[in-house]
Amino acid sequence: MGKSFFAFCTASILIVGAAFLFACGEQEAPSPVSSMPTVKTVARAPAQRAAPIWPSPVAPVLVPDSPSDPAEIPTMDPSDIATLIELGGISMDAEQYAEAIQAYEKVLEQVSVHNVRVDMGTCYRRMGDPEQAVAEYRKVLEEDPDHVQANMNLGVVLFNDLKDALSALEVWEHFLQLAPTHPSAGIIRSDVEKIRAARGVPATGPG
Repeated sequence: MGKSFFAFCTASILIVGAAFLFACGEQEAPSPVSSMPTVKTVARAPAQRAAPIWPSPVAPVLVPDSPSDPAEIPTMDPSDIATLIELGGISMDAEQYAEAIQAYEKVLEQVSVHNVRVDMGTCYRRMGDPEQAVAEYRKVLEEDPDHVQANMNLGVVLFNDLKDALSALEVWEHFLQLAPTHPSAGIIRSDVEKIRAARGVPATGPG
């Protein structure tokens, strides 16, 4: 009887243990992922680099003028002039300066458009002919001494290419009087101050 009672107790314990384990198994254990607190991710914009207005320390870029005012075109067909100016601008953008000069020369053969001549001077400068660039800018200034872009570009070529600081100083001082808030005025003003200091030239105006 002792052995039978021991076997009965053992079987009872096994049955109770199995039932307990089965009951525990029905309760789903918490997922380690779902139990973690949700963290919001914030999308970050890519870092942006501010583009410099002026490529330092390289000489200032000669920015072409905008297309000419139609009022400057007196008698020729404006559509023909506009097409040639547009062709010249496209060629400049593609760095095809010889083609741009050809288009601009055709315009200037018909009518004097100051902005076109300024752009043509810029093409000559980019082709490595600063003397011809100066000649084109001076032609503009003979007719319009207050042409802002011609004054700025002429000073750039005189100072950086032809190393004529005093002539550049004279032109740039006038430029600063005409356009003291021009986007390029800051670096022009800095170069003017350096020229004045190096040459012992006093300031001539509020520029």
